[in-house]
Amino acid sequence: MGSVQSGGLCSPDVRTYTCVMSGYCKLGRMKEASVVFGEMIRLGIQPSLVTYNVLIDGYGKAGDIQSAVSFYERMKLCGCAPDVVTYTSLIDGYCRNGFVDESMKLWFEMKERRIAPNVYTFAVLINALCNENRLREARELLTELKWRRDILPRPFIYNPVVDGFCKAGDVDEANMIVVEMEEKVPMVQPCRDGMQME
Repeated sequence: MGSVQSGGLCSPDVRTYTCVMSGYCKLGRMKEASVVFGEMIRLGIQPSLVTYNVLIDGYGKAGDIQSAVSFYERMKLCGCAPDVVTYTSLIDGYCRNGFVDESMKLWFEMKERRIAPNVYTFAVLINALCNENRLREARELLTELKWRRDILPRPFIYNPVVDGFCKAGDVDEANMIVVEMEEKVPMVQPCRDGMQME
């Protein structure tokens, strides 16, 4: 891997390094991303919130949740406060690796810290809960989302819950959720006849 460091008058800064790390993370090349991070640290360039978020998200998607958590702990020790992107990335990483209970702990932690979840935080958790057939918990999150004025729900949040209740034989509950979708989600035209889900 080529070094990012420049020997000229124009030297790379934290944004430059973060951009390169982001590129490697998107390709799943976490070893190279880690090397770039180490190079940046050796040069005395402090990582930004975005830097940590990029690495946490990358490691989570790569299946290395331990490294994602390690960077999460490191950023806190360095005085860099996690934001909604940090939490959502870590929650997603836990969910992808089958640790939904750990994701729920983070969910409550971010709420205790008064960090408001976004639409993707809800989507990741609801989908993971549905995949584990924890439909009542997913339903509770939908109910919480229903009363949020700062988040515009999307069909992709509701669909896993509707599908889950249909597969569980509780079509009445699924139908109630579809009615909520029609009230809450703009331009929704779900197939309600027979509640047939693809």
